[in-house]
Amino acid sequence: MENLSLKIPNPCSQNPRNFTPTGKGGFCQSCQKEVVDFRKMSQKEVVDFLNNNSSSRCGIFVPFQLEFKEISKNRVQKSWIWGLGIIGILGLALPGYSQTAPASSTERSDTLKTSKTLKPKSNFSRIVKGTVRDLENQMEVSGTTILIKGYKIGTAADVNGNFEIIIPDSIQDKKIVLVFSFIGYNMKEISFHQNQLPLTIGEVFLEPDNSAILGEYVYISQKRNFWQKLKGIFQKDNKANCSLPSHLHS
Repeated sequence: MENLSLKIPNPCSQNPRNFTPTGKGGFCQSCQKEVVDFRKMSQKEVVDFLNNNSSSRCGIFVPFQLEFKEISKNRVQKSWIWGLGIIGILGLALPGYSQTAPASSTERSDTLKTSKTLKPKSNFSRIVKGTVRDLENQMEVSGTTILIKGYKIGTAADVNGNFEIIIPDSIQDKKIVLVFSFIGYNMKEISFHQNQLPLTIGEVFLEPDNSAILGEYVYISQKRNFWQKLKGIFQKDNKANCSLPSHLHS
């Protein structure tokens, strides 16, 4: 078990909509720092990023991402132990099977990982185009990322907010969804069907995200030692066994 703490002691008042787009979020000209956009990440993705990118110290979050709870690795460890034990038994009892099964498993895994990494072809009969604007001031939102949902294919709006994206022939989903995102704005999804291609969407309006929290963050990851874990177990047992009405246990 480990205790995680993520806080922004002094939220920043800079407007993220004025940042220069980067691969991870946006660059703030005022403080000359890259601001990482965490809003699209799950809690696990946030933790992984923070553990592997100690140099980054500025980010934009949605409020619930700052409410970390204790994360347990016990289940993962137990799964690995059981998995290794079963593999060992199979290796002793069925040597022929244990040698051939992993190859089949690896092939499936590689297929799943690469099946949606597609390269669009120049088929202008399957093009989608439009313009991205700010809902409040009607200004173009240049640098907006446009992705085909579920695939690693996308583009970015130009300086005038215009975009064009070609839907590859290999994508035969009946319903296709485009995801529009830019730091400082709420993500927006627009869906359409195959028989509507080629398609001119027209203007896509992004709504400013006023709920996001921006600033330099402080991240602490602390593993609990054996005595802390033992103490936690007894505290839980005491709460469960206590029936006194005057004791309000959560």
